Formats: sequence, C-alpha cells, structure tokens
Amino acid sequence: MARWHRLGLSMLALACAAGGVRAQQVSAPPSAAIACMTPAAAERGAPAYPPLALERKDGATVRVELAFSAPDTEPALRLLDEAYVDKAFVEAVREHVQRLRVPCMPAGGEPVRLIQTYVFRPDDGRNVVSLPPRDTAQAEQARQRACLTRITPDKLPDYPNTALRNQQEGNYLVRLHFDAPTTPPRTEIVAGPRHSSLRASLNDFMPGYRLPCLTGAPVSVDLLFKFRIEEGARTMLKDLNLRQFVGAARTVPPGRFDFGTMGCPFDLRVSHFQPWKPHVVEQLGEARADRLDFIEWLSRVELKVDEKTVLALLGDTFTLSVPCGTLNL
Repeated sequence: MARWHRLGLSMLALACAAGGVRAQQVSAPPSAAIACMTPAAAERGAPAYPPLALERKDGATVRVELAFSAPDTEPALRLLDEAYVDKAFVEAVREHVQRLRVPCMPAGGEPVRLIQTYVFRPDDGRNVVSLPPRDTAQAEQARQRACLTRITPDKLPDYPNTALRNQQEGNYLVRLHFDAPTTPPRTEIVAGPRHSSLRASLNDFMPGYRLPCLTGAPVSVDLLFKFRIEEGARTMLKDLNLRQFVGAARTVPPGRFDFGTMGCPFDLRVSHFQPWKPHVVEQLGEARADRLDFIEWLSRVELKVDEKTVLALLGDTFTLSVPCGTLNL
C-alpha cells in the first residue's frame, strides 16, 4: 500500500512504487531562437506607453508576429489582432522591437517567426507587460518528432546491476540532436543524478534512435527516462490550483491574463521540467488557441524547491486548475 506524507505547502508527496526503467516521454527542447534572442529578456524592457493614450487611460493588447530574416537585422512586424488596435500602440511596439535580433539563426536560412504579446494597461504602475515569446517553428518540429523510431530491438535502456546493488535511481532528461534522417543522433544528458552507470546505459541506448521524416534544418528531441528501485520512496507534485502553484514559485515572469476570455474554469496537465527547460503544458478537454500565451507564461514558472527535490520532480506530471478571474503579476 502506498504511503503519503505532506511536505511544506502540501504540494509534494512521498509514495512507495514498483520499479524498473520507465518508458520515455517525448517533448520539445527550448526554442534556440528565443534562448539566443538579444537583448536578453532581463534587459529587453517594454514598449513606451503612448502619452496621449495613457492620459486618456486607454489600454490595449497587441499581438504581433516578428519575422527575422537574418541574424543581424531587425524583425518585420505583422499585427495578428483581429480586433481594432489603436495605431499608436502598434507603432510603440514597432519601435520597441527594432533592436531585437536572433544572432544564432543561420544566415540565408528560413526566417525565424516569433509570436509576441504586449499588454498596455493605464491603471497599473508598470503600464506595459511583455509576455514570453512563442516560436512558430515548434509546431512543424513537433510533427517531425512524431516519427521518432528505433532501429534496434531494445525498447528501454538496461538497468545496470551495479546501480541496482547500490540502490541508485533517478530521472534523466536526455536531448537528441538529429542532423539527418538516417544517422544516429548526438546525445546530451541535460539533467539527472551523477550515477555513472545509469548515464553510461543511456549513452549506449541512444544511438538506436532515428528520425526518418526529418527534412530541412536539424531537429532536437527531448526524452525522459526514469530509473526506479522497487518499493523506493517517491517525491511528486499533487494536483494544484493556480494560486497554490504561483504562491510556491521561486521565479514568476510578468503576466496579465483575463481567464474569462479563455473559457474558464479549465484544467491543464503540467509536466515539470524547470529550471532545465519550460514545463510541458497540455490542455485537458477543449483546446483553445486563446490560452496559448498563458500556457507559454505558465511554462516559465519555477518552483522554490531545493536541488535534490527538483531533480526528483523532473518530468513529474500533475493537473493544474485555472479558475475564472484575472491574473496581474
């Protein structure tokens, strides 16, 4: 029978569970374009509030696509909002994004397209909030990741006897970099315990993967592996509501959201991957495009837990309940 213990804010639980090597979870690595975009997020600032609009207490939400055609050029801006947006707000955004660059993109390659939302509110001390950008290439890369396959008969890495004898276990985030459809990937263990035998087992297992539908630019794939000892204690996240999750955070990006426009209340399924990469967040029930900015924001929230606990929570999944109302951080 499983045993449960409350810890801290009742977010975490310990349980006994059967063991072995758990199957992998496929997900997207962080966007390279967003990671290398300059200036850095902390130095990027926000658009200037149009003075006349601020005096009139006019507000707006401006959603744009930023298309970068070269690593050293400013982006072309395309307004995505269907509703009318005052020209002054659009021009403020246009002026703000002129200094943005994606220096890691290959010269002469396909344009990098990012979706960015800016929220102007005259009744807030900060006035303007820039929500986290989203990379439009992620959807096409997700399609290619779906064909991930193995050309060898083994379906899971071996659990080395030395690790079993020494009671060594843990979660591992492994990133595979594919440059061609018929060649083995380059392997990077992004996070996991330092147990050498488990890491060696993973490195031996990864060359059996192929991405046969790969076309064009290289694609990376993240895999999660869990080595479990029989009857070992488990640390996991319990299901939470949004207030509990944000209240237990170490870092929270600025955000403004009205959940009434998103079909509230609703539930999300969150796989915990911070601080190594954004959480993987899936919509439960009806999937709505107007939640995507909020989901991107949510994926950046990092919980305030110690190093040992955060490794134990790597890839753990829980349900997050989002109520009606607004969020203004």
